[in-house]
Amino acid sequence: MKKDLFSSQGLRFDGSSYVPAFDQKRLTGQIRKIYNCMKDGKFRTLSQIQEETRAPQASISAQLRHLRKPRFGGHTVEKRRVGDSSNGLFEYQLQINNEPANENPKQEIKTEDLLGVSLRSCMGYLTELKGEMNPYYDKSLHLEIIRYVGQYGI
Repeated sequence: MKKDLFSSQGLRFDGSSYVPAFDQKRLTGQIRKIYNCMKDGKFRTLSQIQEETRAPQASISAQLRHLRKPRFGGHTVEKRRVGDSSNGLFEYQLQINNEPANENPKQEIKTEDLLGVSLRSCMGYLTELKGEMNPYYDKSLHLEIIRYVGQYGI
């Protein structure tokens, strides 16, 4: 039985502002919609994909980049200019990789890198809380993270 690549547990997103509790479900649904829109192999502009999926164009672009990564299927995303070359308009085509997704690509991941991502995510979240004068904002945790970031240069 083939594993559902787009199950909430099947995808591993990352980034400095990524917080799984807030973003995992939304991003999984978004990439699923974009994949389903593009799997027919037709060329489409970001605007056309947006019309079909209701996702923001910046998110579509990011998700198309994700679909190239081994852990998201290692698909090929072709890109070509449309119309006058000076207008900067492109169309994209998804070419499905029928091989199983490589969830553990061979790349060295350092603990410091993971710590940095986690700390930056926490910092972003705590800064949002602070900005809203939220009662859950924890100044001591915020200062502890700042100290770690300074100590490890992340």
